[in-house]
Amino acid sequence: MLAIPLAALGAWYAAGAVTRRNPLRAWAALVWALAPALLLAIGQGRLTSVIVHLTLPWA
Repeated sequence: MLAIPLAALGAWYAAGAVTRRNPLRAWAALVWALAPALLLAIGQGRLTSVIVHLTLPWA
């Protein structure tokens, strides 16, 4: 349940390294959180893929 908001949060902070404009950061967070790879991994129960998607922006 928390994977999508956590993905958005990670993308928000990762986008902050590139830009300080809030609309661009929000767009990046939305696109990353609703990426088909994450949604399919959640739907299929692939825990490893979900964890990788959540931690990739922090890398």
